[in-house]
Amino acid sequence: MSKLTAPKPINVGTALLVSKGIAHRQTASVWLKKLVDSETLRPEKKGRTTYYINYRLVDILSNN
Repeated sequence: MSKLTAPKPINVGTALLVSKGIAHRQTASVWLKKLVDSETLRPEKKGRTTYYINYRLVDILSNN
């Protein structure tokens, strides 16, 4: 049987939502801020980009 490795965090940023046509930049920023306020996502700054990571989902996926 192969050894399973923990999944990498799923990174979501404003640019991704805009590039996929899901939302305009300002709308995406508002949505992401609400998800941060509800503690669903946590922001992580990498250079000039902020990524929003759902660590609860990562924990669920890595514990199975």
